[in-house]
Amino acid sequence: AGDKLPDATEREIEARLSDPIVTAASAQLGKARRINDAAGRYIEFCKSTFPTDLDLRGLKIVVDCAHGASYHIAPHVFHELGADVVAIGNQPDGLSINLDCGATRPQALTRAVSEHSADLGLALDGDGELSDPGEDHRESDCLERCQIENAEDEERDGAAQRDDDR
Repeated sequence: AGDKLPDATEREIEARLSDPIVTAASAQLGKARRINDAAGRYIEFCKSTFPTDLDLRGLKIVVDCAHGASYHIAPHVFHELGADVVAIGNQPDGLSINLDCGATRPQALTRAVSEHSADLGLALDGDGELSDPGEDHRESDCLERCQIENAEDEERDGAAQRDDDR
């Protein structure tokens, strides 16, 4: 999606690719500084985007953080919104990001939703983005999978209850 650059612009860019690379001296670059309670501030920001007339009390949610950027934030956000949260993929080691977890590998999430009798499973990718049902993942969308599995579990539970009532 998007627009094509004009041919003249493309040619100019291609010509500049052979130019020497010019960089700024490190003394001219910006300085990093630590912001106290950055995580807490971001959790509050995330919560502020949730509709104020809703809460998640009574819901059990499995959040797969893909051992990525959201491992420390997402579980807290959903917990503070009232959900009972089961976090998976929340122990990054610098090598495990997206490894057999997260939005591109929903099997662990599907199992966890079933094992914990959760109402919903949310898969994040390593960047902390929520799985988008419109994206083309190697696996079918995990949110849909978890919802289908939950519906099947509820159907089995209901059938078992009807059998017990007979």
